[in-house]
Amino acid sequence: NSTYNMGYAFVNFVDSPTARMIVANLRGSIWPNDPRMREIRILPAQVQSLAANLIRYNNTVAEPDLMHCPLVFREGREIPLQTALQEVLQTRQVAPQWGVNMSSLHV
Repeated sequence: NSTYNMGYAFVNFVDSPTARMIVANLRGSIWPNDPRMREIRILPAQVQSLAANLIRYNNTVAEPDLMHCPLVFREGREIPLQTALQEVLQTRQVAPQWGVNMSSLHV
């Protein structure tokens, strides 16, 4: 039924012990307020690490959709997507794929 959201989320943990704890506590639980009583399923992503995901986003998105772009947090505070991308791309020396000026993006 297309009236239900699948409930996808991608979370990048900074360490393995925290990721294991979250999996142990949530796996098999039931989504709150879900009339269908679906079980929470936790799977590792095919692309691992913040840097790898930002590079993949940069290489696969033709133009950034600022309403639906990834949110990036550092030490609990949101940082602009373009800032995180610029840092990763400079570190990896990868050229941005978008035909826009990265400094003009406002997330």
